[in-house]
Amino acid sequence: MAISTRKDELIAISNTYGYDGLRLAGFPLDESQHRLWIFYEYSMFVNKTMLMSQGNAQFFRGNDAQYRRYLANKVCSAHVCIIPKSVNSLKDVLRYTPSERRLFMYDLLIKGGRVIDPAQNIDDKLDIAISGGKIATVAKDIPSSESQRVVDASAKLVTPGLIDVHCHVFDSIHKISVEPDVAGVKQGVTTLGDGGSAGEATFAAFPKYIIPPSQTRIFCFLHLCSFGLIPEPELRDWDEVNLEAIATTIESHPDLIKGVKLRLVGNLVARDGVKVVETQKKIAKQFGLPIMIHIGDMDKQVSPTLTQEFLPLMEPGDILSHIYTGNFGNPLRPDGTVLPEMRAAMERGVIMDTAIGKNNLNFEVARKSLAQGL
Repeated sequence: MAISTRKDELIAISNTYGYDGLRLAGFPLDESQHRLWIFYEYSMFVNKTMLMSQGNAQFFRGNDAQYRRYLANKVCSAHVCIIPKSVNSLKDVLRYTPSERRLFMYDLLIKGGRVIDPAQNIDDKLDIAISGGKIATVAKDIPSSESQRVVDASAKLVTPGLIDVHCHVFDSIHKISVEPDVAGVKQGVTTLGDGGSAGEATFAAFPKYIIPPSQTRIFCFLHLCSFGLIPEPELRDWDEVNLEAIATTIESHPDLIKGVKLRLVGNLVARDGVKVVETQKKIAKQFGLPIMIHIGDMDKQVSPTLTQEFLPLMEPGDILSHIYTGNFGNPLRPDGTVLPEMRAAMERGVIMDTAIGKNNLNFEVARKSLAQGL
């Protein structure tokens, strides 16, 4: 039996300790054979019917009038189902709810896709049920009738949110950057790393203007150059490197800054080469952070041998970006074989970042590198 009640018919609801103390009285009940399930609509959840609690009928005791009045203003309606005690699963309970107020176990069901989750070693055709913004169930053949909305994912890949470690999202400040959500959630990417668009002198704009309106989670690599990538090519002289200010910026944003970025371009790198990398490595190591290094100089200022000179400085967890670049500093020797230093870096745990970027991937370099295991 199901009884739909109007707001003014709701006798009493208690909301203490996570709704564990819910009590409702006034409906016929043989407690030896039945239990109450109470479904209700709460005004703070617009158009969302919620399952509140289950339990035996109880009467209020004590002075609950003030609290009752408070809840009465919050509750729009309730549905009390008197259900045999033999019915235990929520799936079966839902069959007892009034048909005109049909409740669903899930808000969204993604059905029939190929689910790939490397972290859990999953690669299978599965359904994913979502409730309250969280994954509720991952299983085969979840009935469509149990979800308010069903998405057919047949012939599609279904994955956890992707992570893009190298983007530029310093939108409206750095000329080639885009809005974070354009590179992020609109592409299935829920977490991204900005690859050094900002330096210590410009970084404050990230937490103040870029991150707050974005749905995508953003982390940053802080550029060694004080002004980041504004203008390019950066690092004209050592005046653009302020280690004290870099340290202060990292200390102020430990949860946001995940590494230190350097592009091997510009006057300073062309002149002082490995010394600039050593400076980057020193400040990063001070905070236990990895470095990210861009190779490939379109302007041909930097020595093409610099790549093999600095690679021995890179440690496990450091990131080498644009590994298939065709520009000065690419991973191939003149005879087309991969630099031994590149292979050694990969084998000791340096992260190889393909990061296509603007003019930073050459297909011929990629083919030759891949054929040799890079």
